Amino acid sequence: MKSSLLFPGIYFEVPHPPVKNKLPRMDIAAFVGFAASGPLHTPVVVEDMIQFRDIFGEDIPLAWDTEKGQVVKNYLGSTVEAFFRNGGLRCWIVRVADEKRASSYRFTLPGVLQIGASQIKSVKLAARSPGNWSKNHRTNTVLEINQLQIVTQTLSIDNHGWSAVVRSPAVQVETGDLLKISLTPHDPSFYVFVDTVFMEENGTRLSGTNGFLCFEKAFSSPPAEIVQPLEWQDWCLCPLADADVTAYSSGVLSQTQSQIQLLRFEIQAWKGSVLTQRIGNVTFHPSHPRFFGNLPSDKQLYARHQGKIQPVDGLEKQLFVEQANQSSRFPFCASEEHTSKAYNGSRNYLPLGMGLLTRIDEIKGPVSDDDDVPDPQLFMEQDGLQEFHSGLFLDDKFISAGSSILGQEIEQHLYWDDTTSGLHGIYSLFPVQEVTLIAVPDAIHRKWDRIAPKLPNPFPAPVLEKIRTTQEENVILLQWSRVERAIAYIIEQDRSKDFKSPIAYCIRNVSQPVAGETQELLSEPETSHRVSLESTCEGVFFFRVRAKLLGEVSLWSNTRAKIIPESAFLECCTASPELWNLQLISNDDSSPPGKVILSWTSMDNREDALALVEKFELQQANDAEFNSVKTIDNGKDQSIEIKEQPDAVFYFRVRGRRGNSTGPWSNIERLGPSTLSRMTLQPLSQFEHDEVLDVHRALVRLCKARGDLMAVLGLPRHFRKENIMAYLADFLPTASPVSKATSGVPGLTPGENDSLGFAALYYPWLALKSRTFDSLKRTADPYQPPDGAITGLMARRALEYGPWSAPAAAVLENVVALEPPVAQAHWEQLLRVHINVIHNRSAGFMPLSEETLSFEDQRRYIHVRRLLILLRRLALREGQTYVFEPNSDDFRDRVRNQFEALLEGLYNRGAFSGVTTDSAYRVVTDESVNTNSQINLGRFIMEIHVAPSQPLKFLKIRLVQSDSQGMFLQEL
Repeated sequence: MKSSLLFPGIYFEVPHPPVKNKLPRMDIAAFVGFAASGPLHTPVVVEDMIQFRDIFGEDIPLAWDTEKGQVVKNYLGSTVEAFFRNGGLRCWIVRVADEKRASSYRFTLPGVLQIGASQIKSVKLAARSPGNWSKNHRTNTVLEINQLQIVTQTLSIDNHGWSAVVRSPAVQVETGDLLKISLTPHDPSFYVFVDTVFMEENGTRLSGTNGFLCFEKAFSSPPAEIVQPLEWQDWCLCPLADADVTAYSSGVLSQTQSQIQLLRFEIQAWKGSVLTQRIGNVTFHPSHPRFFGNLPSDKQLYARHQGKIQPVDGLEKQLFVEQANQSSRFPFCASEEHTSKAYNGSRNYLPLGMGLLTRIDEIKGPVSDDDDVPDPQLFMEQDGLQEFHSGLFLDDKFISAGSSILGQEIEQHLYWDDTTSGLHGIYSLFPVQEVTLIAVPDAIHRKWDRIAPKLPNPFPAPVLEKIRTTQEENVILLQWSRVERAIAYIIEQDRSKDFKSPIAYCIRNVSQPVAGETQELLSEPETSHRVSLESTCEGVFFFRVRAKLLGEVSLWSNTRAKIIPESAFLECCTASPELWNLQLISNDDSSPPGKVILSWTSMDNREDALALVEKFELQQANDAEFNSVKTIDNGKDQSIEIKEQPDAVFYFRVRGRRGNSTGPWSNIERLGPSTLSRMTLQPLSQFEHDEVLDVHRALVRLCKARGDLMAVLGLPRHFRKENIMAYLADFLPTASPVSKATSGVPGLTPGENDSLGFAALYYPWLALKSRTFDSLKRTADPYQPPDGAITGLMARRALEYGPWSAPAAAVLENVVALEPPVAQAHWEQLLRVHINVIHNRSAGFMPLSEETLSFEDQRRYIHVRRLLILLRRLALREGQTYVFEPNSDDFRDRVRNQFEALLEGLYNRGAFSGVTTDSAYRVVTDESVNTNSQINLGRFIMEIHVAPSQPLKFLKIRLVQSDSQGMFLQEL
């Protein structure tokens, strides 16, 4: 992006110095992940974080992590930042999301109206890219008027058209400009579009056939013979061709009061109450290069030009697009129905009611298609990330293709589709040839949704049965239902219905649990208990019971009451708490959406007792002990409809009331939400690595199909040694490539073992200084996957020493901590399965190894794979010059000499081992490879034997030129 001179002064722009390297560049990375803005599934090149943030926005909150108590954001932005901080200079970004669900906000363009054949409607711009990023943006317009001086006796208007000669204006008038012609200050005006501009001796002749007569509804004497004008608020419009305005306009065209004004306007972009950007000299007709419909979306700007800004037809239109993106990307673009390409001549655009000054009350925020403000509940849906799944990164057309045919499938698709816009996810990078490193940092998220996780079933409360008397005086029998796995029951007795000073009894197992002993071996406690009450204690006694498990207790049961001593007084309804024992039930299955029905009834089927109740008291609390309690109902009904509270768990109980007397409390019901107010990560206990497997499998196949890509992989943050081993067991090739993953990506087969050499796995996560964590505001999590820092390190090593330099024992910049720290005892186990462990050494944080996932000794190291990629690129680049050469001895010697010179340069820079060049590399083009049969088939073969910079056997690379297949390269 160019620097914008918004204010007077001198501005300096320091471009990146060109990279001095005659070899193919090996430092360019690509990152695929989630972003706030930017085009979807379209590679875009960036060279610093300012440019990245301008196009792709700030990090976006994805979901709430209940286990860590913080918001989880996307990792793409922090990964790109780590890449640049560790030495990277250039990278490609692919934003992924669900295209079918992602949508762009629309914004009314104040004062601009679309004039159709039968109606007038307002014009809407769209956000430049889908996403929630633009919800705080607003639009405004300001009319720009330039007065044109009319040459005397040259203005004419009739129903066939108009023409006028004006003196040379300060602002150049072009085809497509809109003019306003006012014959007198009080008469109707004409809005006309310029079709032709012709230079004459006395001025510039402007003419056209398209225009409108505009007058107010309250106009006392409208022009005659107007056929049913179009109406908009206080205005009426009529096309010139539909009304005979000659009689009206004749005789006044020569008056000195006639005026011609050139109308253009300014589009303002506001964020909240701050004016952020503006574009002036915008016009109203598609034939003009500065037509507002030429404002491109991100998809249009970057889609068809390999991630660079898409050039547009015409210098003026190109300048208009560049002006819209001088300082930063303009946030708005034309809606599809208003673009130049969509224009069919059946509509025009006029500025009716547009002001000359900015009015704060006219600034428009996002609207829906019916001009209503979008529902805030839908804001989270705009990004296309309602669900996390591997399909966001993949393309259904290619997920089943193996690495051997994947490249052919993509090439065939590109050939028939003739555009890269049809490639999605990681596959959109296949045509971007300069990329050599690729990472997918956002592929290791846990799933999220708004569905409330199922609450663990509360330890069920026992049901206390009706209290029975015994033959013994003042002895009662308490009985309750059995609770599975209970090791004890706790009974409380009190004179108070609220159990303010209870007496507790504990009914335990006969044998106590022993450490290591299973619950099934313990005997169950009794579910009854005899309570002796002193004869002198007359009055009401209340009882309740709860079950106890190891480390857990149930909710309290219902409360039962007993009057001691018994008498006929029990039949008196004014003091019969036993008759009011209630059972509370939640009918959540039959309840309407978002609501729960609570109902209660008598436990002993005493409908006569319920009839005595004057009202019921229903209480709600945030805790099972009802410390934070409030009464939510005091009515006669035996049920109530409760609205679900997002994210909250509530406890309920009910009792009857008659006069000043109240019955005991019922049992306690717990209700949790069915939905959450915000996206929430799935619990760690439910995590499965299938989605990560899908993306990593597809990415490894893509790298192998390209032949010159290396994948830098990371693992989820919570992974430990056991998780890593389980993951690798599913990832590494097996004889039966069965996939449990939801997107259907098949597992790697033994025939794809060579694909593992194109991927390297790093562990653990890193915390960077540049992303400090504010413990008070909790604004950012400093930890991120290692992908960005490692790719930046590889890019830096490639620029400083060459891609054959091993990216191990090199310090990572700005790293301050690891998550989790890896114990030295686990290093050997992880290194044995080719996990590159990052560790804190005295010099700083650095990777301890540089191994790919390949178990083939010759190609297991990253620097070897990167060297082979370089040689492949070098061979293909140089080999293009030999496509049409005859296969002669002279030609073969010339090719051998040229490649030996290139390899000698690499040898001198330390790419190969060996005391002499003969022991470091060898180029073979003689008859041992170019046999007569190969020559007769139209093939030229060259083999390159190299010994990488550590003592290994020679590795062979074969370059084959074929008449039928073109040029291709093989690793032998």
